[in-house]
Amino acid sequence: MVTALLRAVAHDPALGLRADDDSCSWLGAFLMQFMVQGAWGVIPAHITELSPDSVRGFLPGFAYQCGVLLAGSVAYIEAVFARRTSYANAMAAHAR
Repeated sequence: MVTALLRAVAHDPALGLRADDDSCSWLGAFLMQFMVQGAWGVIPAHITELSPDSVRGFLPGFAYQCGVLLAGSVAYIEAVFARRTSYANAMAAHAR
């Protein structure tokens, strides 16, 4: 997991090196997603192993659905934020 994280950090600058070249952007995005999946792909198995036997089928699914419940409001929040600020301000706020 740590190796995937370090490799993802190393590939992050590739996303912005040559913004005019689509192939570089595609390669950087692919490598970033590949490393992110490597870092977080083990989490479902880990949550299942931590669950007691009596709720092993329920708890991982419930945890994921709680995440979906919270993530469902993100599109609305982004739309409100987009109406009230410019793209440059949004990127500056994201970078902090």
